[in-house]
Amino acid sequence: MDAVGRNIFSVVALRKIIFSVHHLPKDMPNYWKTIKEFAGTDATIPEIQTAVQNMEFLYQEAFATDEELLQKICKESVGVVLMSYQKKCRSCGANLVTRGDRSRKLVLYTESSGTLPSLHFRKVCSKSSCNFTQHYGYYSLGE
Repeated sequence: MDAVGRNIFSVVALRKIIFSVHHLPKDMPNYWKTIKEFAGTDATIPEIQTAVQNMEFLYQEAFATDEELLQKICKESVGVVLMSYQKKCRSCGANLVTRGDRSRKLVLYTESSGTLPSLHFRKVCSKSSCNFTQHYGYYSLGE
């Protein structure tokens, strides 16, 4: 049976393949075998390689980082994104997490562009006992 008749690329398998290609070093031993096993697909290695080449050519955004995609969606539909680049909590050192449900819509005014729609994202500490929140340009403890 050919590749068309088999269900070799489920949504989950494709997501795992894209993740692997994006994060694994290309010179890693057994690179394609590792990707195949992680994806859990019965596709052959040449089929996976062909699918990746096609996706890289046709769907370049599939291999973009989350930050790149967020910037793109905000540029195209929202305008300006106000989000701190801070990655670690200043209070306890744990990772900061961007909370999409805590975004705020704003309207900014600049002399050069006039009014611009924007989104302000807050980042919160991933440690549940810490009440640290990183805003764009400042931070707060407790909420």
